[in-house]
Amino acid sequence: MKQFIRLLLVLFGSAAVGRSAPLHAAPPVRLSYKIVRTLSTIYDRSAKNPIDWKINSPDGIAWDGQALWVSACDSPVFSRVDPITGKVLKEIALGSGTFIDHLDWDGRYLWGAVHSMPGHVGTPDGRLIQVDPQLGKIVKTIEVPFRDAETMSPMGLSWDGTYLWSTDVKDRAIYRVDPRTGAGKDVPIFKTPSINGTQIVPCGVTWNHHGCLWISDLSLGAFFLVEPVTGSLIAYFEPPDNPEPTKFGTFRPASVTKLFTGMATDGKRTWILDELEGNPLIYEVAVDLPNSGVCAARPEPPSAGDGAPPVDAAPRGDAGIQDGRSGAIPPPAAPLSDAGTRGGCRLAAGAEFDRFGAGAALAGLALLLLRRRRKGDR
Repeated sequence: MKQFIRLLLVLFGSAAVGRSAPLHAAPPVRLSYKIVRTLSTIYDRSAKNPIDWKINSPDGIAWDGQALWVSACDSPVFSRVDPITGKVLKEIALGSGTFIDHLDWDGRYLWGAVHSMPGHVGTPDGRLIQVDPQLGKIVKTIEVPFRDAETMSPMGLSWDGTYLWSTDVKDRAIYRVDPRTGAGKDVPIFKTPSINGTQIVPCGVTWNHHGCLWISDLSLGAFFLVEPVTGSLIAYFEPPDNPEPTKFGTFRPASVTKLFTGMATDGKRTWILDELEGNPLIYEVAVDLPNSGVCAARPEPPSAGDGAPPVDAAPRGDAGIQDGRSGAIPPPAAPLSDAGTRGGCRLAAGAEFDRFGAGAALAGLALLLLRRRRKGDR
């Protein structure tokens, strides 16, 4: 009960102080996209050739030029998977309680954000770690001061070719860190902008390879394109509802239909990750990026994984393809609404927050705590 009350205070309190005026004068552009394919990240025992990623509810996703890496903040195992079939190509377990939340690839190594979980007693963990995928070992650690167990900071992690980017969920801040020296870890480069008067809660962060950052806010149910010098909000898109949110069983209410935080892109292809426990999915999407302005798509963007030596190889098969849907996603009926008291990167009530009000908020927070306890018992 004390843990639940503390979580309520953190999430509702931080949402209250996070409200601020929009930082970008012009309204952000709502982007369209198409779904290329989806992959299930859970062990489907009913499948003819079941695959097991050993990750029930994934958080982080990264592209190494040939395959995807998937991680979860409550699992010691993260996996390299075929982007077409979902077949597991390699698994790494760091052990010693080191669980990577979001992660990215720098051309040779993986980088991951490590934090403590809600309810942690004592000084919380807060590290950006470099992992050698060949050895399966941590080869470098950067301790960061923006650490908080209740909001699971640092959470997001991305590599832009020179610097690491990470998110402070509690203080709504984005950090740019020099991976060689650690410079930049003490002062945020910008605080997140606002939309409709509500400041974005930065869960995941992803370099888009066109000079800008994608920032995910799970409580608003969208990915936001932000210019990193000024922190201005340029555009956004809203990922789809999960087609079968309770396919593999879940204790979430029917109102929770998506739980997006992770994104990976090489500037041409984009993958987003829905960690909803009943049917966690990876979507490959084709996003129509702005064709002008500071975040406009550039011809032949660089890929962090291009030219990188392969980590492993495995033949492709048909197992794991859950959906081959494509086609334009219709625009939302209305722009993103003011989130009000929405908070926290693991709370995804979306529009249902407006429909069910405070009752849905309390239910969502209770489910958040139950989820962490449930996974702790596994």
